[in-house]
Amino acid sequence: RRLLLQGVRSLEIDCWDGKRNMPMVTHGNTLCTKIPFADVIAAIAEKAFVVTTLPIILSLEVHCSAQGQRKMASILIETFGDQIVTSTDAATFSPSELRNRVLIKGNMTKILEVECATGDGVDREKQSKRPSKSENTSKSLAASG
Repeated sequence: RRLLLQGVRSLEIDCWDGKRNMPMVTHGNTLCTKIPFADVIAAIAEKAFVVTTLPIILSLEVHCSAQGQRKMASILIETFGDQIVTSTDAATFSPSELRNRVLIKGNMTKILEVECATGDGVDREKQSKRPSKSENTSKSLAASG
């Protein structure tokens, strides 16, 4: 949270399988604390556009199983919805269209693209409660101005 409030726009997130293939964020096989991927993404969503509407880049270093990657994709989609832009389709957006967007790069972008296209694994009730892009823009502008 602190980094986002300082204006940082690019974060690298190392993801590993935890118990029951739940994705965890940690630094490899070290003694670092493990944090649930869902908690990290929730914190990013909370603070990503408070300081600026410039896009946030999430560089995912994924060491999860296919099942863990699907869970990660589901969490990202439920949290960010139509704000997601994968590295493979980022070039189709103008710079102004990338405001209030979350650019995802990493070795799971294909799974994320499939999940976004099909909606598999997405909790529709949670997604419908997520503010729209325009609501996020209004909140961000109000917070920064």
